[in-house]
Amino acid sequence: PSRVSEAIDKKMSSLALQLQKLAVPGQVVRYDELLVRRASLLFDPRDAADVSKDSLLSLALNGLDELRNIDDAAFEEFERSLFSEESKTFQRAQQTRDIVDRLDRTIELFLRRLSPYVLLRAAHKCLEWLVRAYNIHQCNVDAFIECVLPYHQTKLFARVVLLLPLRDESSRWNWLLPLQKEGTPLPRATLLQHCASVPATMTFVCEMVSNAVEAGVSGVRTLVAFCTSTVIGVLEVMVKIKEDSVSRLLPFVLEGLRSSTVDWSMGVLMVISQLCSKVQLDVKVVSSLIEIVSKNMNQETVDESLTCIAYMCHSQSLGKFPRKAARHLCRKDYVMPSLEKIAYTCRIDRFLQLVTTRLLDMSCSCLIAEQRSSSEDSVASEFDHLWSDRLVELLKSLSLEKEVVVGLVRKLLQQYIKMRRELDNDLIPQLHVLLQPLLKTIGDRYSSECDAALDQHLKEIVNRRHRLANAEDVGSDEDDNEEVDVDEAEQESEWIQELISLTLSGSRHAIVQELSTSTLTLSLHHPSAEVRRLAVLQLDKTIRDTEHDASLDVVFHKDALLARLRDDDPAVVQAAIAMEQRLIDIVGEEMVVPLVHNLTRQLDNDRCRDKHWQQVCLSMTELVSSVEVSFYSPQSQDDILIALLPHLLLLPRTYKYSLKMVTLLASSTLACGFLLLSELHQVVLSEVWQHMSVSRPSPVVLANANDVLVRNLSHGWRRMGEVEGMKLISLLTSCIQETLDRSQLGVIVLGLLDCLISSVHNEQSLLICGLAVELLHPSLCNLATYSHSDIPKTKKESEIPVLPLHIPQSLEDALLPLMVKRRSQQLHKALQLASLQLTVIHSVCKHLWIPDSAGNRVWLNVPMSDGHDDQYTQILLQLIDVLLEGSRSHSDVACSSLFQELLCSFMKYQLADIGSLLRLLALLWTAPSSNCQHCPISFTNLVCGHESNPQQPAQNRRNFLSSVTKVRGLLVAVEYLKTRSGTFTAALSSDECPVVPSFLVALHSPVPMVRELALQCLQLIYNASPPHTPSSAFHNLAGIVCEAAVEIAADSNFICQLLSTSLSTSQSKKLTPYRDHEERISMIKCLMGYVTEDETPVYVKREILEVLRDVDSKSKVTCSLPFLVSLLEKSSVPAGLSSDESRCMELLIQQYTPATIRLISSEGKRSWAVFEKCLQSARSPSAQMLCLKQITRDFYKGLHDSGFQQRLLSVLCDLAIGSTTTAAASAVKQVLATIRLKASHVIAELEKVTLGQPSITPAKRVKSLDSPQPRLKQLQRALVLLEIIQREQNVRNVHLVIPQLFGLLNQCLLLNDSEELGFDYILQLLLSCILSCCNRIAPDGRLEDPHLIREDQFSVELVVQCIRTSESPQTHQHALLLLNVAARLFPESVMHKIMPIFTFMGASLLRMDDSYSMQVVKQTVETVVPAVLQAAETSSGDSSELVKTLLRVFVDASPHIPSHRQLPVIQHLLETLGVAGHIHEVLALLLERHVLHSGDKEDMQLDVAPISEDFCVSLVISCSPLDQVTGLTRLLEYVQELPEEKPQVARSRKLKRKSSVPIQLFSVETNTAKQLRHFKLVCVSLTSSVLASEQYATKVVEMTGDDERQLESNYLRLLEVTLTLVSHTAASCDANAQETTSKFWRVLLSKEYEVIDKLTHLLSSTALVEVVCQLIQHTNATVRRKSMELFNSHLTSTKGKYTDDQIPPLLNLVNALTGLVAPVDPMADGELPETPLNRQTALYSLKLLAKMFGSDQRQAFMPLATACFQIISDQTESYHVVSSSLLCLAQLCVVLGPHLIPYLPRFVPVMLDCLLDVRRTEETRRDLLQLSAATCLLKVVEHLSKFLSPYMVDILQRVCWVLHGVFFIHVPHLKQSCFLDVPPDL
Repeated sequence: PSRVSEAIDKKMSSLALQLQKLAVPGQVVRYDELLVRRASLLFDPRDAADVSKDSLLSLALNGLDELRNIDDAAFEEFERSLFSEESKTFQRAQQTRDIVDRLDRTIELFLRRLSPYVLLRAAHKCLEWLVRAYNIHQCNVDAFIECVLPYHQTKLFARVVLLLPLRDESSRWNWLLPLQKEGTPLPRATLLQHCASVPATMTFVCEMVSNAVEAGVSGVRTLVAFCTSTVIGVLEVMVKIKEDSVSRLLPFVLEGLRSSTVDWSMGVLMVISQLCSKVQLDVKVVSSLIEIVSKNMNQETVDESLTCIAYMCHSQSLGKFPRKAARHLCRKDYVMPSLEKIAYTCRIDRFLQLVTTRLLDMSCSCLIAEQRSSSEDSVASEFDHLWSDRLVELLKSLSLEKEVVVGLVRKLLQQYIKMRRELDNDLIPQLHVLLQPLLKTIGDRYSSECDAALDQHLKEIVNRRHRLANAEDVGSDEDDNEEVDVDEAEQESEWIQELISLTLSGSRHAIVQELSTSTLTLSLHHPSAEVRRLAVLQLDKTIRDTEHDASLDVVFHKDALLARLRDDDPAVVQAAIAMEQRLIDIVGEEMVVPLVHNLTRQLDNDRCRDKHWQQVCLSMTELVSSVEVSFYSPQSQDDILIALLPHLLLLPRTYKYSLKMVTLLASSTLACGFLLLSELHQVVLSEVWQHMSVSRPSPVVLANANDVLVRNLSHGWRRMGEVEGMKLISLLTSCIQETLDRSQLGVIVLGLLDCLISSVHNEQSLLICGLAVELLHPSLCNLATYSHSDIPKTKKESEIPVLPLHIPQSLEDALLPLMVKRRSQQLHKALQLASLQLTVIHSVCKHLWIPDSAGNRVWLNVPMSDGHDDQYTQILLQLIDVLLEGSRSHSDVACSSLFQELLCSFMKYQLADIGSLLRLLALLWTAPSSNCQHCPISFTNLVCGHESNPQQPAQNRRNFLSSVTKVRGLLVAVEYLKTRSGTFTAALSSDECPVVPSFLVALHSPVPMVRELALQCLQLIYNASPPHTPSSAFHNLAGIVCEAAVEIAADSNFICQLLSTSLSTSQSKKLTPYRDHEERISMIKCLMGYVTEDETPVYVKREILEVLRDVDSKSKVTCSLPFLVSLLEKSSVPAGLSSDESRCMELLIQQYTPATIRLISSEGKRSWAVFEKCLQSARSPSAQMLCLKQITRDFYKGLHDSGFQQRLLSVLCDLAIGSTTTAAASAVKQVLATIRLKASHVIAELEKVTLGQPSITPAKRVKSLDSPQPRLKQLQRALVLLEIIQREQNVRNVHLVIPQLFGLLNQCLLLNDSEELGFDYILQLLLSCILSCCNRIAPDGRLEDPHLIREDQFSVELVVQCIRTSESPQTHQHALLLLNVAARLFPESVMHKIMPIFTFMGASLLRMDDSYSMQVVKQTVETVVPAVLQAAETSSGDSSELVKTLLRVFVDASPHIPSHRQLPVIQHLLETLGVAGHIHEVLALLLERHVLHSGDKEDMQLDVAPISEDFCVSLVISCSPLDQVTGLTRLLEYVQELPEEKPQVARSRKLKRKSSVPIQLFSVETNTAKQLRHFKLVCVSLTSSVLASEQYATKVVEMTGDDERQLESNYLRLLEVTLTLVSHTAASCDANAQETTSKFWRVLLSKEYEVIDKLTHLLSSTALVEVVCQLIQHTNATVRRKSMELFNSHLTSTKGKYTDDQIPPLLNLVNALTGLVAPVDPMADGELPETPLNRQTALYSLKLLAKMFGSDQRQAFMPLATACFQIISDQTESYHVVSSSLLCLAQLCVVLGPHLIPYLPRFVPVMLDCLLDVRRTEETRRDLLQLSAATCLLKVVEHLSKFLSPYMVDILQRVCWVLHGVFFIHVPHLKQSCFLDVPPDL
């Protein structure tokens, strides 16, 4: 049965599909037309039906125009079809099939072109029109989904799905139904799972790209990305990919590969890679894919295509690379660069293996194809070399793995053997030509892999031979096939040898004839020297034979020859040199390198006497000299010369070799090319050289010959130009600098220097001497350290000693010790050239050229420049340093006598006069050691034109002015002064002599020995002065110093203290007789004279200023001004100041102290001008900073002249404005914060600030200044001054500044047109300054002196204008804080400006979410509001309108206040105003805003939280219960005052009355009637919510005593108001029962009853009774009735459960209610009868009371019975009242029982009459009265039956009468009671 049902379902579903196809298009739409017309993409379904087609078409056309602006060609055609005017009347259901089909095709085309832009708003407009006009959401579902499916994770897709008909299970999109129900987008995981499970959906996704491309969509990147990611994701999701899935993907893949769309092609390549990673495809499929990818790749997709192919080769089982694919790859030139890039980042070994193998097969197959076909029709010959070329290029470009290369070589060998068997012999050369580049490339790049492949292949051949041989030995029945196999194996071996020979072509692999087993390469590097020599000869022969061959391996030849020229065997080198011109042609200039190498090695002791090597050097020198010198580069020329010069020196062991070398060079081109060697022919012709060639020379002859050589070299040097000659000397000295102790070149160079020093006497001499001293200084310092034990002693007296006894006087004498044969171990290397070095230094001391200006100088300066004077000083320092070092009088120093001899010579020739000596010695002890850590002048760099390098290596550094040197210089000075006469020594203390200042500098040295020796010198000078002669200033100064010699020797800083106490003008004590005023001034002026002199070295000036730094003297300041000005000017240039000059400037500026400023402020205007200039020096920031550091509070106070103080303040303000560095600006502000200013000075500066004129109109404010730049300066100046004022205790008499600040505030407000000028910040600063001033003069809110500031000077208007003008909350904060102070000081002024203040505060400050802003608000409210209210009451007597306006400001701002701060702000305002009196106003305003803006869209867009009713509840509950009830009562009273409906008033009249009407809490005129009703409802609802809240109940429970009683009285008032409101509402409800507002009145009435109910539950029984007692006395009848109804409800709910103390109040209420019920005498005056309804209610209350308490309190209810008797007896009484009275009597009969027996005659007859109802004729009244009478009769019969005998007949008659009439419910009970309860006798 199940199968049958399934078959039936299938038939039915197919039938339904057929019927659907046959149906008229659009009929289904017609069926649901009324329902789907509201379908919309843009609008809410409820609003969509209201939008007309005209509006939608206009909207759509607007969107189409926007789309056309993006792509006009794609959307232009649709404006005339889908969006035409005719489309508005188009009815799809009425069209034919053809028209509908064309429409569908147009819609599909449009949607496909729209898809890339579907997220734009313009596209949504067009889609909205298509949904409305053509129902595409029902008729074109597939196209619609195809358009938006790429964006399935957006809200747009969810909105589209909501429109689609998805409930049809036959629809392919039925699976989207859950998303339609939830209204959510389509998750990607869901889409992938569905595509994986439903192949049709996967096909749909794949076809989207082809459809888009076919439709001409321009931007398909998004669509391709979606389809690609979806397909890849589906493949990833699938656990097992079936053949069906692959077959569905292949059309999409193939179409994408063939497409010209790059994005599609790349996406398909990604899909192929993902597919290959998941499944193994058929080999044919893989090959086809590779072929198609290779064929369709282009330059844009080549990287991705090759990567995809490589991955397919790696992941699939592919045996061979497709031939067609290989052809396509080879024919595209851009493949190889891309392949290199891919191989660098990825491993593609498998791909390369397949490709290389295929290319090899294709290369070889070309020859086979050529053999098989004729040359005329051969197609293969066209590309016979292309494949091999590509293969070679690939091997050269890529680095292949070993396995790939080995496989390729094996394949190559196999293919070669196969080709040799198949090809004809005439094609074998072509095969070799084809394979040779390939083999050569493999051999060069992959030699080891190639060897491994050859080895494997050869082993296989050998193994095969062995197998065949073994088979031949075992059996004799071998056949011919075995013989053939053996022959083939041998043939293959021969072919392999031929193939290998192709890789070894070239000279490097040629076999050396003499060594038949070795190649040329191996022989050239053979260990045997003879083999290497033979190889060189073979190489020479090869070069000669292949001289004209273009393929000659030049690089190999060159490298081989250079290597052999540096060989260790002379025969090999000689063989290479024998090539002569061929060697030069091949090696060229590079042969200089082996020449220098060999010549340098020849200097070694082991080789210097080897004749073979000597011959090598001579031959090589001859070879080098065979070409012109110009053939070599300058660097090579220098190398040749430096290498040859050591070989020219004649030494005892090698003089013959040197003779040959000199003779060779003298006649060579090198002598012509090098001017230094140009005089060598004179050397050869000299007598001494001629004599040496005949006999063995002696040391004297050798020395003489070398002297001739050196002098001729010097003659050649002088022929050179000055620049070239000095560069050569510098080059030579730099070459021997490190090897001076053992270099033969050193002998040549030192001898050359000695000759040049003695022969050159001009400026050039300084450079030569400088180079010599610079070269020899380290060696001489080492020489000075040797002791006598280090010097080898001579065995014979005639033997020439190593060190001479005296300085040699000639070069020949200096060379003589070098010409003696000595054992090297007997002589220390440093002593070899000692005599020659001392000779050179002696020549320097003797022949050093002295500049003309050196004798005219007072001071010698440390050399810092390249001038002649500094060069000369540099040489002197180096000489004096080394000479003093070596002249130490130590017994063990070997060379001390030689150095002392040099020192005497130095002083004789260079320091002949006393001035030169003193200048040099003074330089030694005055120059600081730190400045001379290394020589500032490098003569080598100076000669070569290079800059000096301060970062010299550590080994080259030498402290020429160390402390040791200073001590030695002072020792010389002491000894020198001791040997001089007293008159000469006394002259040194004159004021014109700089000796005393120089010793003063030495006294500040940190070295104690320096200070002690300086003191000795000063003591000698001071003591040498004859007595009773006028003393000079320096003599007096020397006396002061000598008196404190002990302290100075112990402490280096004591000299500063001594001079401070001795020379300061401010010192009151005079410690010594010398220190009178004039002497002190004289000493200061003399010392400062050397400071200001230009010739004085700057370090001397610095030291003098250091020792005088603590001296406070006006003379010191005055004398130093020129020097300070010069330093200031120098600091402004780019070069700037040196460290010493900077320190001098610092010391000069530091002399402006509070002590000195007092001395110069009165008359030192020039001194002050210089200080001001330093302070204002913008180009010298350091001077500015130093001056700023000097300005302190005491400094400012020390300026006695007020003008100076004013000027300083002005300058500081200018600096604060114009400083270019942040450090200077910060320092200025720190200074301004430190000094204490006068108010007059600040006012004077404020008066300079001119921002604008008050008279300028706003339109002309911008033109008030010429340009914004001056105004910017003014504003910046104002900022500086305001920041000064803002600081506490920084300005004296600050109250004087307040009027000026208000004036500046007025100017600033006129400039509110430029945000970039910092308008708000200036306002804030001004307000803060005024506030600070006010707080200082009125700290507790009251002025200590009323005259400090007047009310007219405090402009509240300007403060308010700040609030109005600025939009900054911070400005508002400052203004409000200032107004707080103003409200305490001047409340009257603030009162008139209160509303603008709070209006703008509500608009800005309340919206800030920070604690400070809230604190400002609270403070403002606390301060301003009470003061203003008090002022308002004083002036007008009423402040209610002001309060309402103030409250409205806060309420209007409350939505913008941060939610967590709304309640505290309103609470604080209420507490300030008074909660009880104003909470109802706040609630009314809040609820009004809630009513007006609860659904305001604008507020929602602005992210403004509307005021909710819960907020109002929270506000009320935050108050005390008393205030809550009071506020709610007043709120309901206000509601009661509002009209029932909005009066219909004319608009014009409303506008007239608007100005006269006072401020209303809820404006009935401006709001609608609906808003009025809503306001009433929320007010009542708020009351109910507050009374029902737990917080309120908790607070009530916590109340005690008087508060409880007060609360009950408040409850009474609230209940009274509520009851009155209920009566009015009930009346309105009845009056509007048929109106549309009836529902509102019912809801309002229900809410009012809720309030009453809540009140009832809040009141205790006693309290409720008291309340009711008071309410029934109310003048309003409705209130009386409602109070009784409330009481009845209370009685009903309590069910009589009262305590004993609660009963008496209830009984008291009986009398009050009875008074209401009792009839009123019509004749009585002043009493009005109670309404029947009230009396009825009262009777019901009494009935309930009687039921509860009548049994126990019968006497209390007896008056009630009497009243009831009166009512039923009165014929004119209302039947309702009579009926209620009867019911009350019935209850009284129950509770009173026998107590009513006396009253039976009075009421039983009347009751029976009522039962018969003879008085009334209306049926309704009769029934009501009969029912009441029957009920009363029933109770009488039940409880008084024994006393009814007089009335039984009447009772029975009445009962029977009633029974005869209408059936009554109580009559059967009455009848039953008559028979059962009445005694039988009755």
